[in-house]
Amino acid sequence: MEGMDEYEYDEEEEYEVEELADDEPMRILEGVYIGPMEAALNMEALRTKSIGVSLGLLSSRDRELLDASDNTTQTIKRVVVEMDDSLDEPLLERLPALLNTLENVQKEEASNVLVHCLAGRSRSAALVVAWLMTKHMYRLDRALEHVSMIRPWIAINDRFTQDLQLFDRILFDPSACTRESLRALSLPRLDFNASLTADIVSGAKSVTMRLPSDVENDKNSDLATIFPHSTVVATTAASSGELTPRAPFAYLRVDTFDSNATLEIMTHETLLKSGFQSKEAVLAVLKQFYPDITTTSQLLVVHFTYLIT
Repeated sequence: MEGMDEYEYDEEEEYEVEELADDEPMRILEGVYIGPMEAALNMEALRTKSIGVSLGLLSSRDRELLDASDNTTQTIKRVVVEMDDSLDEPLLERLPALLNTLENVQKEEASNVLVHCLAGRSRSAALVVAWLMTKHMYRLDRALEHVSMIRPWIAINDRFTQDLQLFDRILFDPSACTRESLRALSLPRLDFNASLTADIVSGAKSVTMRLPSDVENDKNSDLATIFPHSTVVATTAASSGELTPRAPFAYLRVDTFDSNATLEIMTHETLLKSGFQSKEAVLAVLKQFYPDITTTSQLLVVHFTYLIT
């Protein structure tokens, strides 16, 4: 197959680059570095650059190679996410979880982080580009230029490049998103009462509140797989009074996902964005669905932006 031949050529090229003396982590910004697997095994360089954790985007074969080569006795935390450098790999759908993992390891380890794949050219480059786009608000062209200046031999595969282009539109130019481009994706669902759809589409409502128990109990939403920067399908009852099936009515971009919020500490601005004027009004509505809720109950608060119907 033509596509497979192209991928096999790229993979061979990865190994050729890896054979060069390319084993130094390269600093992108702040505490984020990029490199190949060899850099993740270079304990002297990791220690010199105060890198305490490596985040590897690796295929199963890559993981076997890492495990076979990792005979170091020095301590470094290794986080591995299985991911292929393939034209079939859905980067855009996976980016929010990957970015969340990167942010979490930075916070938990309080050290610099090396993002690597096999050769440090495609998978890891795509992730650090997306990190620059979300963390530092770089447009795609600027992020690519920044990473290319530091590591000139990056070569992000065509599928990842297309997904990054769509990610750029979702983040910075939502009006340029098309239904066709979003319908082709496998996206998590976020379900709403039918009475809220008009305010969501108009932009009057851009915050929703849920309970932590909804992660398991709300079978119409995929809260467990929603992260900041996720693109989600907003759904509601197909017609008044129906519980199923749920019908999509909009695509939304998740801006923040706060899992430790309470009404007690909620700002007035957030209340207004949720469609309420006071905490008492929110509590009255929430009690219809969650009778035991109080102002100190833990809430999941999702801030979102309407993209397209």
